[in-house]
Amino acid sequence: MIEQSLVYVHSTKPPRRFVGCGTLVEGGYVATCRHVWRLATAEQNADVELEVEIEYPRAYQEGVAKRTRARLADNCERAAGPAPELVLLLPNDIPPEAMTLQLAREDKFESGTGYALIGLAGRDRSNPTIPEDVRIDAKIANHRNARGLRQFTGINDTSYWSGRGSSGSPVFLEQGQQLAGILSKSELGANAGDSTLREAFVVPATTTRPYLVNLIAQQTAKTQHIPIDSLQPILEMVGAQDISIAEIPDRIRRFVEAARAHAAEPVHPSNDGADIEAVIGASREKLGQLDTAGARAVLQAKIDEEEKARTRRLIPLLNERAAIERLAFDHESAKASLAEIIRLARDDVWAHIHLGDLWRITGNLDNAAEAYRGAEQAARRTSNERDLSVSHNRIGDVLLSQGDRDGALAAYRAALAIAEPLARRDPANTQWQRDLSVSHNRIGDVLLSQGDRDGALAAYRAALAIAETLARRDPANTEWQRDLSVSHDRIGDVLFSQGDRDGALTAYRAALAIRETLARRDPANTEWQRDLSVSHDRIGDVLRSQGDRDGALTAYRAALAIAETLARRDLANTEWQRDLSVSHNRIGDVLFSQGDRNRALTAYRTALAVRETLTRRDPANTQWQRDLIVSYVKMAEAEPTAARAQLSRALDIARTLQSEGRLAPTDAWVIDDLTQRLGGTKE
Repeated sequence: MIEQSLVYVHSTKPPRRFVGCGTLVEGGYVATCRHVWRLATAEQNADVELEVEIEYPRAYQEGVAKRTRARLADNCERAAGPAPELVLLLPNDIPPEAMTLQLAREDKFESGTGYALIGLAGRDRSNPTIPEDVRIDAKIANHRNARGLRQFTGINDTSYWSGRGSSGSPVFLEQGQQLAGILSKSELGANAGDSTLREAFVVPATTTRPYLVNLIAQQTAKTQHIPIDSLQPILEMVGAQDISIAEIPDRIRRFVEAARAHAAEPVHPSNDGADIEAVIGASREKLGQLDTAGARAVLQAKIDEEEKARTRRLIPLLNERAAIERLAFDHESAKASLAEIIRLARDDVWAHIHLGDLWRITGNLDNAAEAYRGAEQAARRTSNERDLSVSHNRIGDVLLSQGDRDGALAAYRAALAIAEPLARRDPANTQWQRDLSVSHNRIGDVLLSQGDRDGALAAYRAALAIAETLARRDPANTEWQRDLSVSHDRIGDVLFSQGDRDGALTAYRAALAIRETLARRDPANTEWQRDLSVSHDRIGDVLRSQGDRDGALTAYRAALAIAETLARRDLANTEWQRDLSVSHNRIGDVLFSQGDRNRALTAYRTALAVRETLTRRDPANTQWQRDLIVSYVKMAEAEPTAARAQLSRALDIARTLQSEGRLAPTDAWVIDDLTQRLGGTKE
């Protein structure tokens, strides 16, 4: 039946002649090529309406093929760029034997193995100008050229091929019923290799369909009194591209009737406010004019206004809820609250940062990094330099924990590059001065881990100078007092690593004095309690190195008492859990040095259990992997019978870190040391 869609196009001026082909399509139109129309009307008087003659080669009346006149319905020149090789004609009459074709709506129905039904002149030598319809098989390319045409390549070298007059013929996919396109620009010749060349091009059906949709819609618009400039939005509203052409008029009619009826409904007074009623009224006024885009725009503007107002009111509430959830150690609920803030206000930098902090606390560095990078992007969008600096520092913290020291140093230096100009710009801005101190401390952390003690000490002393200035400016500012204690601690770390035990002890005790004062001021402040625990541990390290085992044990037990209290309070806080393992290990070290092997082994096992749990939670955390190595070595020393197994585990971890580039330069000796230790054990 689909072959009954093929028509022949003739000129009407004497001598009457066959010019090309066309294809009957939905709506009763004939799709043909632009050059076919031009050739068929070339001899006509431009002052009258141009016409061609359409022949239906498979519809007969008294033994003669039926014919009718057709005029131009659409020259298809509205698209941007070159006009397609396409026009649509409207015939005066379509015989019942003829068949109109639905057009393909998607590219996938236009390419592949297919064929064309063409009118081919010259087969009858006695009537060489009379066309006969034949089928030619070909491959239809899945891409379009610069003019929007698909290549049509013949399959069989010995079969018929299209020639003059075949343009406009219908093209189908094998087994397809929809029109894939119409044929255009065919040639038969020889290529550079002297082989047969059978090439043509196809105007895709998806190129034709929008013009056809518009023609049908314009007819309906006249009967429904629809303004032309409202037509395209209405077509989009009724989904014209997704339904058959035949359905479009009814869809438009139903939409117009429903829209006008809805627009005529009065806006009833309500408790929603006069402004809401006014907007609905304005929207209906536009809908009554069939200005659907305008009606929606009026409503959307008000919706956006209401959503912004709601967001402004919700965010403070969500922030407060997240703060309370954090205080209650309900980390998962706090994450959900912060995620909701980010959904409502993606440029809220600190919501991203606080979310990242919670992911770090609960032991997921990858999620923390994602949150901090979200903060970085938000800071860039809002052009907030200070927030961008903080984001860089947080990203550096994650990279350092993952063992990427170079990446961490780059992030910290990016933060410093922002903090320094801000601090110079306004020396009285204490927040910016503090940010500068924080950046120096973080850079010092990386340099120390890389073995650059002098560089680290210089960075820490730069931070200390700022912290001392701020602390003197306002001794009651607890944040600045804490910063001062942190600087003392870090300087103590470098001095201790350089062998200056007395200098380190002085620095650690300066930090302890500040922290004891803060902790007495607010015993419920968990951050200050943890700082106090850290100070006791560091002082214990120095005392033990000086041979004061009893003093060291007293300091470590003071640290352990605080760590146990914190760890019980929040089992999900991985930082506090790690602190607990550190205290157990240090106590084990003193007991072991005192010859109390059994109690030392108990302490080491307790530390190991905590560390194994942490590394299972986040294997990417390099610090935790290193902690595990330390625990396995201590277990091997305290329990020689199991030393080989423990050292093997430690060596496997160290080699993995080295292969992944996560083993710190200061730990480069670890693999050789473990290998030697393992060689000295018995099988």
